[in-house]
Amino acid sequence: MLQHAGAAKVVAIEAAARAYLKCLVMKETFALDRVEFRLGDFIPYLKSSTETFDVALASGVVYHQKNPVELLSLLAGRARHLFIWTHYYDAQFMAARQDIGRYFEPQPLPNEVAGFAHHLYRKRYAEALEWKGFCGGGDIDTSWLTKADLLGALQNFGFEIVETWDERKDGQPTNPNGPSILIAARAR
Repeated sequence: MLQHAGAAKVVAIEAAARAYLKCLVMKETFALDRVEFRLGDFIPYLKSSTETFDVALASGVVYHQKNPVELLSLLAGRARHLFIWTHYYDAQFMAARQDIGRYFEPQPLPNEVAGFAHHLYRKRYAEALEWKGFCGGGDIDTSWLTKADLLGALQNFGFEIVETWDERKDGQPTNPNGPSILIAARAR
């Protein structure tokens, strides 16, 4: 979609080998000659690369990180605009929905990245690691942020929040896996 919208170059990084192979098939099928797919973890890529981007799109990525604020900090150093879709931690929702909330550690962990203090809500993948399909994360656990820490981190790293869309209907998350949000932000 990005190439067809006019992007001169797209770098897409996929962590799951099976999904990466699917990306390569799509690249050939749709003649995506300006899209470069890479297999791996984009944290090391962002740490080692000096490449900058007009736009960074992180869809379904932030909530699979052990240290999501580190990722946001790295993206802030590489992109002028961010579009992020992610789940976030909501204590009220997790308490009411033990089918989802039971995967989270009972106490948040205090953390700090580049001077931004926040809390990490550790989630265990548990039996999802046994699925034949892809559960999303590459490790046995991940960390979620609250919506306030997610937005606060972006602002701390020099971004203006342009628009958010909290996926809710009648006050309840519409995603079966928990609260989620779409964020558009631009560098100040």
